[in-house]
Amino acid sequence: MESDDKVAAALAAVALVVLSVIGIASFIAMTTLIDAWVVVTLWRWFIVPAFAASPMTMGTAIGVDLLVNLIHRPSGMPAELKLGDVLTRIFLVPVVALGIGWVVHALVTP
Repeated sequence: MESDDKVAAALAAVALVVLSVIGIASFIAMTTLIDAWVVVTLWRWFIVPAFAASPMTMGTAIGVDLLVNLIHRPSGMPAELKLGDVLTRIFLVPVVALGIGWVVHALVTP
């Protein structure tokens, strides 16, 4: 009976690890898609008309977003990482950028 408890505990631990990995991967994918959508939208509003550039695809925007985040990442981890700061960076920054872009686009576009 004791070995059954150990097996059950080990399976529960493995399940927790697997679900954590899936959750983290889903979260990263979701935030990458949000950032890419903002990049595609701002590109379409400002770069395409100004420079007669081709519209950007989501795949290209994801690549650009990953490249910029790789180059622009902080040099070290902060001493204290707060969930609010992480959520602000992930969700609020793209929404604010899109909102400001929308206002400028609405004011500038004839």
